[in-house]
Amino acid sequence: MIPSTTQTLRAPGGSGAVALEAWLNQMADQGWIVTSVRGNRFTFEPVERGESHVHVEPVNQTFGLGRGRSKRPPILLSPVSALLLSNDPNTRVVSTGGGRLIATWTGTDPLARLHPVARAAGYRTLVRDGRIAVWVYVGLLAFTVALAGWVAFIFGGFVPLPTGFLGPFIVFLTLCVLLVAAMMAGLVALLRTASAVTGAAADRLRAMDRAVLVASPRTVVNAGGLGTPECLQWLQQQAAQGWALASFDGDSGYEFEATAPGEYLVDVETAGLGFIPTYVVASEPSSWLAPGDALLAVPDAEIVGVSYRPFGVRWIAFRRPASQGPLTPPGLPSQIAGSYGAAAARLRAALGRTTGGLITMACLLVLVVALLLPAALFLASDGLDLSNPAVLTSVALTALLVFQVINLGRQRFFMRRHVDELQRCAERYDALSLSQSLGGLGSLLA
Repeated sequence: MIPSTTQTLRAPGGSGAVALEAWLNQMADQGWIVTSVRGNRFTFEPVERGESHVHVEPVNQTFGLGRGRSKRPPILLSPVSALLLSNDPNTRVVSTGGGRLIATWTGTDPLARLHPVARAAGYRTLVRDGRIAVWVYVGLLAFTVALAGWVAFIFGGFVPLPTGFLGPFIVFLTLCVLLVAAMMAGLVALLRTASAVTGAAADRLRAMDRAVLVASPRTVVNAGGLGTPECLQWLQQQAAQGWALASFDGDSGYEFEATAPGEYLVDVETAGLGFIPTYVVASEPSSWLAPGDALLAVPDAEIVGVSYRPFGVRWIAFRRPASQGPLTPPGLPSQIAGSYGAAAARLRAALGRTTGGLITMACLLVLVVALLLPAALFLASDGLDLSNPAVLTSVALTALLVFQVINLGRQRFFMRRHVDELQRCAERYDALSLSQSLGGLGSLLA
């Protein structure tokens, strides 16, 4: 008999993603399934013993914006294991906080369709990007603290202030302190989130069976830099010739297995950039589903590879026996084409904002290098003396602007290329829709 009460427990101290999943599944085997999470406190409800199971996966997501009914929920970005759980119809997402996605499921394990190599590629990407993000946030935090300390030291001990300016200066200084405190609090929050995601991904990667990830005696081909249309055409040609994609390592290694010609159908669909808010500010929530995300919900489509470069999930590769019918995202070809076209238009609009930001940063860099930095060096008696606050601030500002110009230039290049890819995907489904329409018209005339 199932008890009619709930209970709230704390997770075992220091539990990583793997240990937490084991504990939650142990509770499920005892007839208690997790239903909500708040910090380190987990609420359980009674269920039949062994009926439900739990997955704990690292997750990278946007921040939820707004309040009340107008609040936008966070959007999951990567890895594909988290996206698969969030799109599976037999899975219930309990929590996505703390850098981990906790989901309950019944019946067939939804992650059984995900190839271990593709799953490990997602963890590996999160670990690499997370470590970079951690160091960037630590550097920005240290720079903010150091700059605030220098300014306080100089103004507090060496800059005499006239009596009439004391009140306004205290108000100005208070506002500056509050601004710096807010910046530091934001950086600490970002640092904690990046550390949590990185830790969960590293824990998952360490726990994976290394024997499963070792390449089997199959044909491995290195082909990096393929866009979605080129990759799809190439993989379909290989499958038609009797070489079906078995796995993709997320970088450039494609592993093929020998099959009968045409035994498997292969599809590559785009997800991520274009279907998510490229900018938090002035970005409306997406009302269309990425074809790659939609195909994740098809229960018999095997996920054999995911491309994470650049900027998160780029495309997802699927395969399925041809005997089970066409392998395409749910919906009419015209609807899929509309989804791709809308994503291309949205990314094209974001491309204009990126270009504007790049031009602004470039102009600021020219002004700093041409005016502010020479002026600081001229006023400093010892030349390039980094102990001088004016010189230190000018050099740090120059370095920051150079970084922003390079970053925005790289972002604009990849966004421009991705717009072209999305547009060609839309044209592919437009052609398929036209072909089906002409075929239906021909059958009516016959």
